[in-house]
Amino acid sequence: MASYVPKRTMTNRDLEKTLDTSHEWIYERTGIAARHIAAEDEPASALGVRAVRDLMAKHPIAPEDIDLIIVPTSTPDMVFPATACIVQAAIGARNAATFDLSAACTGYIYALNTAATFIESGFYRNVLVVATEKYSSILDWTDRTTAVLFGDGASATLLTRSSDASGILAMDSGTDGGKCEQLYIPAGGSRSPVTKETVEKKLSTVHMKGTEVFKNAVPRFRQTIERVLAAAKCSIDDIALIIPHQANVRIINAVAKDMKVPQEKFFSNIEHYANTSSASIGIAIVDALAQGKIKKNDLVLLTAFGAGYSWGSTLVRW
Repeated sequence: MASYVPKRTMTNRDLEKTLDTSHEWIYERTGIAARHIAAEDEPASALGVRAVRDLMAKHPIAPEDIDLIIVPTSTPDMVFPATACIVQAAIGARNAATFDLSAACTGYIYALNTAATFIESGFYRNVLVVATEKYSSILDWTDRTTAVLFGDGASATLLTRSSDASGILAMDSGTDGGKCEQLYIPAGGSRSPVTKETVEKKLSTVHMKGTEVFKNAVPRFRQTIERVLAAAKCSIDDIALIIPHQANVRIINAVAKDMKVPQEKFFSNIEHYANTSSASIGIAIVDALAQGKIKKNDLVLLTAFGAGYSWGSTLVRW
């Protein structure tokens, strides 16, 4: 595991200078104090490559031994080719197949479960999941309801075939496509291509109905957590740490309250990074490891909810 965030930090105090908002307003409603912002010449692929290189420095693996690269992202470098292709070329993984995965904030969970399935099938041995996001490039920086919520960052996870007891024990995922337009980017695809009009109306930026997202997120988090626990035949008491997607600390606290689970069992680092979408769980895992909150043989539950609506959970024995 490894992660990377850009050097530039944008605090809530910085946003006070350009938006009708305050540090107190943002922090009270989201738990966010700062976020990292990529440079103009630093696309999502570059963030991902930095995370991969850090991972390979810590856990040496020859690039040519990587069989598959999956890049979950909702901010790809371009429509095509896949950002995974660009990552592959940059790290020299010439034998790897590549593809991007679009599931927004749930992307890491979907990619992790997909990677595990490929390995369990015997088709691949080493799969690299590179979750990378440059949300600063798709925000309307005049909209205080969305601009304050997101940040840029990346994580890299190497999954490999193993005979020991560690690894993924159970998975769950789901979607409610009927609520797509509660969190989406209206223009930029084939349904509404980019035009002068769509740019002027800022339709290629994130649009969100925050109250609806909150109302849907809490029960879906509970549902997917309960389903993955049932699949693994264990209880919430067996879990050492829950690492949720870092969307909003109020959502995390509401899920803990709804499930009657101590809040300290839910890991959160949103204060320092804001919502980095598909990259957030990987970044959180790296931070949790650094803080000694994950130990060998711990059961760690990863869970996410995002645009689509999509959701999912993965139970891991560390």
